[in-house]
Amino acid sequence: MSQIALALLLFSAFPATAQAVGAAAPAAASPAGVPGQPPAYIPPGAPTTPAVVDPATKELSAKFSAVVKCEEGMKDPLMHYCAWTRIGQDPMWTPAQPTSYAGLTVLVKTGADLKKALSEPASLSVLHLGPSSGKLVFLGAAANPEGKATASLLQKVLAGDQKDRAVLPETVSASWKNDVHVGRARLKLDRLFADMSGQPGVRLFRADTPRGAALVTVETVADGQRFSVFPMSTGIK
Repeated sequence: MSQIALALLLFSAFPATAQAVGAAAPAAASPAGVPGQPPAYIPPGAPTTPAVVDPATKELSAKFSAVVKCEEGMKDPLMHYCAWTRIGQDPMWTPAQPTSYAGLTVLVKTGADLKKALSEPASLSVLHLGPSSGKLVFLGAAANPEGKATASLLQKVLAGDQKDRAVLPETVSASWKNDVHVGRARLKLDRLFADMSGQPGVRLFRADTPRGAALVTVETVADGQRFSVFPMSTGIK
């Protein structure tokens, strides 16, 4: 059973799903030309076969679509999680140079109500990503003033409410520098996702939303799943 299929089993107590939103984007699609986004990078060894849409992944995105309303003009308080409604729908690619992304993480425990879980305060996390390797680091709850400011900024960026250039607090981003190149796991790349070797259960996706591109990780843990979202516009090299 795939990791995504396992994740879906643990969602069995969630509300009824909505229909999945849209079909997968063509594998040849490229974010080049999108304001603020770097050109697509195709790592050595990337698959050249056509993308295969995983029904389990499609169902997972539909579960998020049922509780997060992302339509134009909506003012859903969970708008910053819109990237999760597009899991498995956009072509996957990695940055040409190692880049660190700050993100928000939510633990959804087995049998929990999805909307209630997403309404709880998010934790902070960091994704160190290179052309063919990655590392996911959880920083814990946003408890101190700098952490709270970071979480608030990330929510605004993901919701499209941040009009000025997003600048992360130095006290937060400076702590990444020592481990950005240490312990990264190799990525097994597919057209619509990437799996991290050495970190069982971690699958990485890219999501193109009307409010900007983001990276998404889905991880199976002992008591449920962890979902993280990283706005690509806040990446630090």
